[in-house]
Amino acid sequence: MHKITLFFANLAMAVLVVGLAHSAMAGSTTVEEMLADRVLGDADAPITIIEYSSLTCPHCADFHTNTLPKLKANYLDTGKAKLVYRDFPLGQDGRSIIAAMLARCAPPDRYFGFLDVLFRSQRNWALAPDPFAALSQIGQLGGISAEDFEVCMKNEELFN
Repeated sequence: MHKITLFFANLAMAVLVVGLAHSAMAGSTTVEEMLADRVLGDADAPITIIEYSSLTCPHCADFHTNTLPKLKANYLDTGKAKLVYRDFPLGQDGRSIIAAMLARCAPPDRYFGFLDVLFRSQRNWALAPDPFAALSQIGQLGGISAEDFEVCMKNEELFN
């Protein structure tokens, strides 16, 4: 029980570090805007790195946890390159798709913060008996209400 409490305390802190998100469901966010490329680094950088990744892939989580910080420090933060993230959901159970949908429902300036939390907590939500509940809690910690999470998960255009 202590490990679970500690996990959620660490998760809450990680989400708070990226800042409280404003609900993406509020206003007139279109599916096209939600699915637009997300760029980490200077959008005008001379080198473009395109990453295709699944939020349930352990190797992808390892990349985001261990390699991306170095890549970011040496290339993205210096303006030498930019990283374009594209969803490539794997698995037939749909967990990677709903996690990607959650990140896409976050405001664009919070997208990479959500990816970071989702990759760092992957073993917990991806293996949870109820991934919707686990992802809803992550969303709420990041400022996406339970109602907006439900709207997001029911967005067939975003799902497809």
